[in-house]
Amino acid sequence: MTNSILKSIFAGAAFVAGSLLTNIAVAQNGAVNTAEFYIKPETAKYEKALEKIRQATYHEKTKDKAKTWYIRAKVFITIFEVGTEDKKVAALVSNPVDSAFLSMQKAKELEKGSKKDTYTKRIEDPAFQTEVGMETGLEQRIKNDLLAEVVKYQDTEFEKAYEVMIPIVTYLPADTTNLTYISYFASKAEKLKEAAIYSEKLGDVEEYTGNVEAYQSAAYSYYKLEDSVNFLRILEKGAKRFPKETYFLTNIADVHIKAKDYPKAIEILKKVVEIEPTAKVLTNIAIMYQGEEQPEKAVEYYKKVLELDAQDYDATFALALHYYRQAANELEGNDQAATSPKMKMVIENADQSIIYAKKAMEINNDDDALYSMLKDLYVMKEDSKNVELMKKKIADRK
Repeated sequence: MTNSILKSIFAGAAFVAGSLLTNIAVAQNGAVNTAEFYIKPETAKYEKALEKIRQATYHEKTKDKAKTWYIRAKVFITIFEVGTEDKKVAALVSNPVDSAFLSMQKAKELEKGSKKDTYTKRIEDPAFQTEVGMETGLEQRIKNDLLAEVVKYQDTEFEKAYEVMIPIVTYLPADTTNLTYISYFASKAEKLKEAAIYSEKLGDVEEYTGNVEAYQSAAYSYYKLEDSVNFLRILEKGAKRFPKETYFLTNIADVHIKAKDYPKAIEILKKVVEIEPTAKVLTNIAIMYQGEEQPEKAVEYYKKVLELDAQDYDATFALALHYYRQAANELEGNDQAATSPKMKMVIENADQSIIYAKKAMEINNDDDALYSMLKDLYVMKEDSKNVELMKKKIADRK
């Protein structure tokens, strides 16, 4: 008899306990549904919606359900949307956008663990079918909301436009359009470091067709910041990925020139010449060979300049000056007969110098140094007639 009574009591207690647990779970699921109910325009009570969804997301029975976090994201998105027009609603949450994205991430993580995708699809798909019609996916919805805000600021308030873009590029998959926008707004807002970071990310997107320009933009931002380490890093990254793009190579060479590492700079500029020879690059190589005291190499590259542009004054003058110095060095300290081997070298170099000096004068006859050079060369050759002619021209120019 006693055992029967005890069994009945325990059975009743178990039933009551089971009912209580079920009711609690139902209550919390009800909190999720109530939160969704309170964000509908016709029944809007945003404080109540926040209260209910926070209650559900911290309760043991509902905190690990994807639906809870999906509805939480919807609540924050709705508050953001309404808050753009209603300051009281905006004041309810300090950062609804980040809260929405983090809630979506949590919902997707929970579904991934359970091998379901109901709410993942409702988040990621641009649109999906519900019992009442088509509904915009949450990621697409909040992206549209944010881009609408960007439009308000894009022409004048660049920093605000930049700040609105941050969540889009932070939480959503890489999108070249959005990376282009945020790097542009950052640059216009003089946020050069951020502009460089997003330009580099844009350049890293494989399918993007403007990678070279993106890396160039990143490099330029670092250059303006005087961040030589990142400036060189981006240039080297660009050169490795786009070995035929001379922009990266010439700027890398410039870094080495400024550091007076001429051998390294010459090595890099020779690669540029292989891709696209220009008078400027060839001249720079020649000048560096002069700095490295390799005059014959310098002559070789000045002559390459003239192969590209026979009217290049700087290269022509440099060759005239080279042979002038050769002649002067041979002559110095020697009182040689005109037929001696030493004087023969002097005359040969003087003749070469005269050829280039005359050519330089045809290109630009307004350089006093040329007249003085030619006078000295004629003196070396003992050509008194031309010495007097040069003296007269020099006098006439004074």
